[in-house]
Amino acid sequence: MNSKSSLYEGGVRIPQFVHYPNKISAGMKFDSPISVIDTSATVLDYAGITPSYDIDGQSWKEVIVDGSEPWKNRCLFFEMSYDRAVRCGCYKYLEIYNSRYSNTFRKGGVSGLSHDGQNLFNLCGNSDSYVTEIKGDNMEARNLFDESPIIVSQLETIQRCHLKRISNGEFSSCQLDDQNDANDESPTTEVKDDSQEEPEDPEESEALLDLLVYLFGKNSGSRRHLSGSQE
Repeated sequence: MNSKSSLYEGGVRIPQFVHYPNKISAGMKFDSPISVIDTSATVLDYAGITPSYDIDGQSWKEVIVDGSEPWKNRCLFFEMSYDRAVRCGCYKYLEIYNSRYSNTFRKGGVSGLSHDGQNLFNLCGNSDSYVTEIKGDNMEARNLFDESPIIVSQLETIQRCHLKRISNGEFSSCQLDDQNDANDESPTTEVKDDSQEEPEDPEESEALLDLLVYLFGKNSGSRRHLSGSQE
């Protein structure tokens, strides 16, 4: 629980329980990544309703029956303040933008988890499925960033694809098969929203945040809230 309010698995992953005896048998287990944004898509699918507008999320109605393999490698995206993370299957890439205002950085230090600027985790350990019961070392304690440059490059590309799409108001989710589409830009070039770019000078940004905290409240909650106001 020490990693709540952070981008570690203890902060972003929770079990979901569904009670629908007419359609879902008791005791059924689906151990693949889904998101809360999938709820509306799934409910509409069960109700036989096709929305007249684009929505986030995907329905897992059919997936829980056929156990679609591609779904297990589905990419999910997370964001808190300036920090971002993307998980595709077993691998998760976590980027801490500014340690001074990062709750993820602070929680990682307290919990003994890797909290470098760039982190790569294998959430499956030595298996091919997500580790749900950690009795030994936490899967996010070891940073594989320097050991797996190809995987890092793939997840960075997927993250750029995601940022590019949301900045354009698109609802489709970037996945591993979108690598070519995402590679329209140089691998070292970050995709930015032209309407609101990240500050070029981190020190100037920090000074502004300090001023805002001084003016509107000096408690830690205000600081965390203000540090996330960019998004």
